[in-house]
Amino acid sequence: MPSVEVEHYFGNLEAELLRYQNGSYEHLPFEDVDPSELYVYRQDIWVTPDPTEANPPLLEQFCEYVDSPLQTLGEILGDGPDPRDSLPAYEIEAVSDVHYLYSDGRSREEQWTDQPLDREPDARIELLAIDPDAFDSFAQLLASHLGNQIRDRFLDMGLEPPKPFQTPGLGTHDAMIKQQLMPMYDRHFLASEHDNPWDQTAGFL
Repeated sequence: MPSVEVEHYFGNLEAELLRYQNGSYEHLPFEDVDPSELYVYRQDIWVTPDPTEANPPLLEQFCEYVDSPLQTLGEILGDGPDPRDSLPAYEIEAVSDVHYLYSDGRSREEQWTDQPLDREPDARIELLAIDPDAFDSFAQLLASHLGNQIRDRFLDMGLEPPKPFQTPGLGTHDAMIKQQLMPMYDRHFLASEHDNPWDQTAGFL
């Protein structure tokens, strides 16, 4: 996605994360914000056409040209044709305003904004109040985060994720909590806990 489109759809989300990093919490719809507690920024995404109707499934198509979590796009493509050209073309149909989740470890409070469409979103960003400037680009942060959500869906089912998604980092909020509280899961939400967490099996039990 071109940077101008990232800014158009997700610029407000990035700006709010930066405000939090700069110690400004007025945008959060909660009283007495304590930065030592957990705040999650959410944003819903709708795409067109319907990605669930792809045949074969998009995950299978994606894994055909990415078979290692360590490959860069340049290593995948080289000087040959872009294999993504064979994938269906998808566009963002709509995004929501930012939603919020607050948790103090004992309870949680959620604040939802109005949704622009009457159907369930195709994806939901769920970012902690992290520093977006720690990444090469905000687009990179969003792509890795959504990929980690795919990883977490497989882990929730007790399955090993496909290789392209065997990467550490933040995925879904609920998966992060499970990995914190349940010893059956490795802590894959930590980006540097293991050099290669997929050499271990605890996360797949």
